[in-house]
Amino acid sequence: MEKEQKPAEVVEKPEAPLSDQAAAALEAELLQGADEYLGEESSSEAAPETPASTPQTPTSEDLAEDTSLTAASDVDNPQLKEASDDDEDGMALMQQFMDGYTESQTRYEIGEAITATVVSIGKQFVFLDVGSKSEASIPLEQTLDEDGIPPAIGDTIEAFIVNINQGNLELGKHLPGTDDAMLALEDAHENQIPVEGAVTGTNKGGLEVTVFGKRAFCPISQVELRFVEDPKKYVGQTLKFRIAELKEGGRNIVLSRRALLEEAQKAEASKIWDRVEEGADFDGTVQTIKDYGAFIDIGSGVQGLLHVSEMSHQRVDNPRELLEEGQQVRVRIIKYSPENDKISFSMKVLQRDPWDEAMEKFKVDSIVTGTVGRLQPFGAFVELAPGIDGLVHISQVSHRRINHPKEVLTVGDTIEVKVKSFDRDKRRIGLSLKEISTEGLPPSVEGGVSQGKVLKGIVDKLEEFGIFVRLPDNKRGLLPNAELLAPRGSDLSRVHPPESEIEVMIQSIDPGSGRIRLSQKAIEREKQQREFQEYRQQSSKKEKAAAGFGTLGDLLKNIDVKK
Repeated sequence: MEKEQKPAEVVEKPEAPLSDQAAAALEAELLQGADEYLGEESSSEAAPETPASTPQTPTSEDLAEDTSLTAASDVDNPQLKEASDDDEDGMALMQQFMDGYTESQTRYEIGEAITATVVSIGKQFVFLDVGSKSEASIPLEQTLDEDGIPPAIGDTIEAFIVNINQGNLELGKHLPGTDDAMLALEDAHENQIPVEGAVTGTNKGGLEVTVFGKRAFCPISQVELRFVEDPKKYVGQTLKFRIAELKEGGRNIVLSRRALLEEAQKAEASKIWDRVEEGADFDGTVQTIKDYGAFIDIGSGVQGLLHVSEMSHQRVDNPRELLEEGQQVRVRIIKYSPENDKISFSMKVLQRDPWDEAMEKFKVDSIVTGTVGRLQPFGAFVELAPGIDGLVHISQVSHRRINHPKEVLTVGDTIEVKVKSFDRDKRRIGLSLKEISTEGLPPSVEGGVSQGKVLKGIVDKLEEFGIFVRLPDNKRGLLPNAELLAPRGSDLSRVHPPESEIEVMIQSIDPGSGRIRLSQKAIEREKQQREFQEYRQQSSKKEKAAAGFGTLGDLLKNIDVKK
């Protein structure tokens, strides 16, 4: 009769890292279970004593206190349940399991940085899943945040391996102190594990720090990512450092805090770069301000340029009038070049566009009020509303000819202008000042402009064929060379310079085109004719007077009669 097989006892392994004693007990239970599975009597021996674990390793008492640990054991291997009755197959399966268990213990090295997931939290330790058959733990006090709050199950923790005990990983945020300070320093230097140091003072070169009871030095350039203005503010603080140099048996120790900050910044920057794309919005900090724009840091040293033209819908001449270093701003990426990691930001795209309301507010032919913002040789820019500028072309500034708008306008003047044109797509508004202003107009003439009228105009433009003259009522006429009084070949720019006053006669007005022909000679001819008529009239009077006197004999007779 075949002997009834007794199933192997399934031993649940606690989720927490095992001490030496616990590991030995586990191995004995495995052997016992394998013997019973093979039908043999249990002959396990007492587990050999193991050296005491370090203070950081959780003991069996710690495991008993941490009643919240309920992780399933890797020992619950389904392959054991499906093994055949063959002794060799069973032993081979057992050996395969033990080989895999031992192999998993040698995958990590002291000083290696790993990321693990919190699976349970005890009174003294936090237990972590490192994604293999190895277990990991870290002292609870090293996982608390600034407010003393521990992590939650499922959170990830980045830490360093400070010890490996039979496959169980003992983690720490930095290298803990040991009785042998030199050994600890060498271990930290060799494995690049962060250490804690108390800043005791300063000197010209940097900070004086005490690490494991030994005096160390941190250069001022290695304290922060940026230059430190006042190193004395660190005195009395306990900071984390990396040992950059360890020489002369611990008499020359050079530390670097910047190395740790750069590593943290690089890790954080990698997360930010993953989010960088055109159209993405970020909260940033103004780092530096230049005349052409400002550099914005969106976190961990990731910076881009906010050009002055992208700061506001209003014109910004000086970025320092709008921004200051350290100011928090909201920006959007409008251009990103992955090949050189160049980023261009914009603030104005996040602001309401004032042109959305401008078309209704500034209709063509309406009269509006604005402020002269800039003067250019070609015209004057007038601010009609925040972010809305219009242009008064130089030809629309004055009725008289000018060479620059500054002859009439001054920056800051408040003026009324007429809207001549509005282009929403190009964001342009054409304005006119002279259409609602009398600036540059010559005095008005009674009766207006009519043929034969003699009046005074303003020389507007000199041409080879004559002179264009501005007339009252915003009229313009041509005074041909043939009608000038100046001798042929004269320098008209000296005889009749632009903007000078000139007397002309309206010789003719074309009813169809409205062209006006002027003349100076007509005035002269009229004057001569008038003088000739006056001369003839005076001559006629003299002749009549002479005829009334009679002859000389008659005069003598009259004299005699009177006697």
